Amino acid sequence: MPRVTTAFAAALALFLPIGRPLLVGLTPVAGIGAGLLSTQTAQAQTIMSLYESGLEKFQKGDYEGAISDFSKMIKLDPQNRSGYYARAMSKLNTGQYKSSVKDSTKAIKIDPNFAGAYLVRSQAKMKLGNIQGAIKDLDKVIILDSKNAFAYRVRGLHKEKLADLEGACADWRKAAELSDKSPVADWVRDQC
Repeated sequence: MPRVTTAFAAALALFLPIGRPLLVGLTPVAGIGAGLLSTQTAQAQTIMSLYESGLEKFQKGDYEGAISDFSKMIKLDPQNRSGYYARAMSKLNTGQYKSSVKDSTKAIKIDPNFAGAYLVRSQAKMKLGNIQGAIKDLDKVIILDSKNAFAYRVRGLHKEKLADLEGACADWRKAAELSDKSPVADWVRDQC
């Protein structure tokens, strides 16, 4: 400690009884800190409750209710990738494909390594007729998660639509190799 600070602390210690004034002096700071901490904790609990409620509604097929909960969650925490991702999935299920692409893209901007967001965006792009864009997103999913059998299977389906049968069979074989249990995997083992 510098000499002036040490001298000031020593002088203060002579005039103040140790303990009480220091505790009283610290109480407002601790109270403010505790208040901020409890506010942050309450907000985190609210965000988690909205997420859980949205997932429950999603699983019951109440996609509009899920979208509402995820939107509230995003309003409280605009940098929450999971909120955008879950809302994108809900919008995908209601036919709001362009909006699903926007939400997936926002989740990707927050976390460029979020494979799930690329997967949802690929599905929405496919519904919009953007097969090349869907394949590009599936390429990214596979780069991020090379054991994602679903991504290989779906990319194979998209390649088939573009008449790339060799590429489609290669993806389907990879999906089958990764223990993809879909009927497509069984067919591929026999046909490709």
